[in-house]
Amino acid sequence: MKVFRRAPLIAAQLVPLAAATAQPVSIQFDAPTMDRWNYPFNATPGVQTSASTFGVPNDPMFDDRDAQLLVGFDTDGLVPTGAGAANYVVTSAVITLTSMTDGVFEYDPTVDSFETYLDELNPNFIADADAGRPLELFGASFRNGFTYETFEEGSSFQQAPFGNWQGTRNAFATDFLLGESRDVSRNVEMGFTPQPFAIGTNDNLTPGATVPANTTFMFALDLGNPDVVAYLQESLNSGALRFMLATIHPAPVMGKGAQTFPDFYTRENKFAVPFGFAATLDLEVEVTEGSSADLNGDGLVNGADLAALLSQWGADGAADLNDDGVIDGADLAQLLSNWTA
Repeated sequence: MKVFRRAPLIAAQLVPLAAATAQPVSIQFDAPTMDRWNYPFNATPGVQTSASTFGVPNDPMFDDRDAQLLVGFDTDGLVPTGAGAANYVVTSAVITLTSMTDGVFEYDPTVDSFETYLDELNPNFIADADAGRPLELFGASFRNGFTYETFEEGSSFQQAPFGNWQGTRNAFATDFLLGESRDVSRNVEMGFTPQPFAIGTNDNLTPGATVPANTTFMFALDLGNPDVVAYLQESLNSGALRFMLATIHPAPVMGKGAQTFPDFYTRENKFAVPFGFAATLDLEVEVTEGSSADLNGDGLVNGADLAALLSQWGADGAADLNDDGVIDGADLAQLLSNWTA
């Protein structure tokens, strides 16, 4: 296995791969290529030394997930690009983020349904069964003409007039449902529970315990979720991974009251990189040669290949693109992500 470690701020340490290979490649980032506090009232995006995440559900003025943290890792030069999304076989993807705050929020390693965030007077309200709110990591998508290439740390938060906050942010959290860039920032108002890419965990914490300062959370991306796999494949094919931490920890109204939400180190914090508090990424990926989704070998991935996959549904065969022993939705997602005609 080839191992490459990238320190994003030192370009000379990059080690390129010359060509696609079937050999697994391990990539380790000690800090993100970029990060940004994605919050409507952040007047200095990209230079903040910390980023908080919190939500204001049931407020018609703001997104439910109001303050988000964008982190990005550029893989171009470490993993060959343009091989076709289906040819990126990710075997492990783990991100870490470190919280700065001491004892202001509780550890919750489980997903909470949208009903638990509703106003208690709402007839659909369901009481949360456990203490705290989870740290939820999603993919990141862009709108209003921005892409992962053009949206930078200092880019504008929105294109809409000031004061129009709902659904207008240029970069937003997505669960990439069925390959679509669904915005989950207003999931409570819209009445659905998104599936995060990963939940932040720490083996030294007990659920419900308050989180001490400088606690590092591990986000192991759910590779059993075909939407997560498809997102990673498309991102690696393009050469850049972008993720959004978007939580719904409560926040005091207009900042009046004790803090109840986490703050995280950004790479701009002088302690982040030297002490290992910056966001990190550990990724293992195999780039295969040719398209395994081209089931009939005609050089295209199209309706003929789709028909072949569906004819083998539930069994084991050539259409088992992820080699898990059964042809199912994960293989279908992989085929569609490499569609050519």
